[in-house]
Amino acid sequence: MTADVYAGDDDLRAGPRAAVEATRFRYRIEADADADVLARISNQLNFANAAPWSLELATAADGRIVVHVELRGISAALAEFIRRKLQQQTCVVAVDLHVPA
Repeated sequence: MTADVYAGDDDLRAGPRAAVEATRFRYRIEADADADVLARISNQLNFANAAPWSLELATAADGRIVVHVELRGISAALAEFIRRKLQQQTCVVAVDLHVPA
């Protein structure tokens, strides 16, 4: 049988599957209110390969938007990678990553 590396079948070769630590990460993203800003942000969140647990978008008084996103079930390294990718977007002003206790 061919292993499906995207499904984590390689984990089974060394015995039982490694348990994935349940993790939550919250992002606060401040960005310019461009017409495609949500699409740009969503494109970077797609690296998680999972739908956001929650997403809230609000317009700030200065004409920018603030997006609060919670992702669950991803590693800390992936969460940091997504934060860096979000910061590279030209419309994004600031990104804060918070790990709830």
